[in-house]
Amino acid sequence: MSLWMILPVSLPVFIITGIWVVYAMALYNQHVCPVNNWVYNESCVEPLPLQRGPVLCCTLDNIPLISKCGTLPPESCFFSLICSTGSFMVMLIGLLRYAHVIEKHQNCILNTAGLSTGWLCAAGLIMVGNFQLHTASSSIKDMKLHNDPVCSPLFSKRGYMHALQLCLSFPFQSSLRKIKLRSGLCPFAPL
Repeated sequence: MSLWMILPVSLPVFIITGIWVVYAMALYNQHVCPVNNWVYNESCVEPLPLQRGPVLCCTLDNIPLISKCGTLPPESCFFSLICSTGSFMVMLIGLLRYAHVIEKHQNCILNTAGLSTGWLCAAGLIMVGNFQLHTASSSIKDMKLHNDPVCSPLFSKRGYMHALQLCLSFPFQSSLRKIKLRSGLCPFAPL
């Protein structure tokens, strides 16, 4: 058994743990409101970082979204590190899968498409992690680089990547049950 099989398992463990650490840092620094706060006001008397006490006045700007948790320093540095490391791991996993399919089967256009969509997802993840709106210049803020034109389409290609990998794994499967299980799980992979 190869030790390379630890890499695909460690990717979600590393990313999920890192995102929760970023959320905890943002919550500790009062850059976002707690997840259990479901009441958001139109405005507050004091900004969130100046408030003290168990009950906080939160606005819609303080919703704990992943990218909002990683916007302000010091958690933005850790968020950038998590996204960059996760992107490198995605690229390495894609390359290992590409080599595995060549070794076990043969090279085909689906294999090359799977590698390129995986690397596009990695590029989108690098952009999401390294272009926070708080520290960006006004021209980047005007483009909304973090949210719309570049990062979202690149990062959302991970659904295509999972579908391509599913198609590539059909020749390796001996049981119909595994094929049905993977086909059923594939639409939920981008979530």
